Amino acid sequence: MYFENNHRNRFRNAFNGSVRLKKRQNFLSVDIPISNGDSAFEKLKVDISYLGSGLGNGDGLELRYKLGGRWQEAIKWEKGSAEFLDDGVWYHERVTILNPNGVSSLTLRFRGMGRESNDHVYLQNFELSGLESPENPPVSAPGPSGSPILAPFSTSNPTLNQEEEGWNLINADSFNSKEDSVYFGNNRQKRFYNGSVRLKKRQNFISIAIPISDGVSAYTKLRVDISYRGKNLEESEGDGLQLRYKLERIWQDANKWEKGSVEFLDNDVWYQGSVTISNPNGFSSLFLRFNGISDDKRDTIFLQNFELYGEK
Repeated sequence: MYFENNHRNRFRNAFNGSVRLKKRQNFLSVDIPISNGDSAFEKLKVDISYLGSGLGNGDGLELRYKLGGRWQEAIKWEKGSAEFLDDGVWYHERVTILNPNGVSSLTLRFRGMGRESNDHVYLQNFELSGLESPENPPVSAPGPSGSPILAPFSTSNPTLNQEEEGWNLINADSFNSKEDSVYFGNNRQKRFYNGSVRLKKRQNFISIAIPISDGVSAYTKLRVDISYRGKNLEESEGDGLQLRYKLERIWQDANKWEKGSVEFLDNDVWYQGSVTISNPNGFSSLFLRFNGISDDKRDTIFLQNFELYGEK
């Protein structure tokens, strides 16, 4: 319910249903109510099971939360620590979050802490529980044991079909930094801002030539996945994606995500966008260009978690 806004390729069939995060991908909730209907819970408990694959020491999983203000770090589970000794093993951990100001809703963000494209973290069995003050214990749970609020995401993915599994990953880029970006590192340093790409007004973010073949022949179909968030945008403002194959001169529109549409309802919310591009002429490389669509210097678009896939 509260994590269904994430792209469907986050939900995998592995381990009888799980969420998979590559490198520094995010898994973000919408606002989650954290009250019993009368008053907000003073303490919250998050339980989660996680498993690593391909991780080095210091890689792992991070949980952040927001209680009406800025993102705050709840905890990091790092490979090599007592809570995360080895890859290929499921661990189950718990963290407590305090709500001293009695905020009535919470946003959560799980984030991978990998550095390589084969660094994966899998998630299962998420639970969020709330605890009231001892003077006013929850009716539905005795004593201080806490009352379950919800189990917000199911890790099964009935929409994942053979066509989805047929996509081959060409490049995954968190847009976390210029240094780590293979195909977009040519852009100016100031485009990279606090772990994402920031575009003001009509600024561009352009790739170098990206190979789009498996080494034998070109992919006939491509898919771009991207996370985006707006700030100070008005209706019909937003961000766009254009493409140009290496032997062509004209940029083509691939998609626009405009504020006010069903894909972009509000400012300050992360959305997951996806667009499919055909390659009927069998070109072997292409350029991509993201651009802001606005006319005021305060208008800002943030981008994260770029992924490019190919299919024959």
